[in-house]
Amino acid sequence: MGFCSNCGSAMPDAATMCANCGHINAAAFCGNCGSPIAATAEVCPNCGQPNELRAPAAVLTTSKVSADFWIRFGALFIDLLICGVIGRLLPEFRVHVGSRTRAGLFFGFGSPFGSATYFLYSWLLIGLNGGRTVGCMATGLRVAQADGVPLSLATTAGRQAMAIVSSIPLALGYLWAAWDPENRTWHDMVVNSRVFRER
Repeated sequence: MGFCSNCGSAMPDAATMCANCGHINAAAFCGNCGSPIAATAEVCPNCGQPNELRAPAAVLTTSKVSADFWIRFGALFIDLLICGVIGRLLPEFRVHVGSRTRAGLFFGFGSPFGSATYFLYSWLLIGLNGGRTVGCMATGLRVAQADGVPLSLATTAGRQAMAIVSSIPLALGYLWAAWDPENRTWHDMVVNSRVFRER
């Protein structure tokens, strides 16, 4: 029994990809000569035998079960709380509207500052953290393409820009996941992404 070099989870000796975090571990063995071989190597460097255990580096090891509406809502709620805390840590501004002055800014989808905060937060985490925001990590979700391949930064930027649009008409784009057969929101449909359960 081996252990994942990324998260430390136990792994069977023949496994090349961690079932817990999706990390590809470099220590696999050739089925022909038994020499150590990188999990992503096409052939064994010792005997030239094709690597039967080769795991594609880009494909995630998710369950491919779409996350339902309520668990997605829970992840979004956690992420919005974090964005609200980030917003409260920023300096307070005074906004003059007509003859009235309002103190502070609302850091939600209703304000340009809140939308920008959420966009940057979710874009960078989904794009650079294997498709997971903090809310996704807490609820065991992962955002990926329909075939399980991680989203690129450019695709993630488009998805998260559309997520802001999804919130404008009374969050109808988010609520869409409640009745869509594949639990997709509008921003999932635009870039052909899915939110999969990891556990």
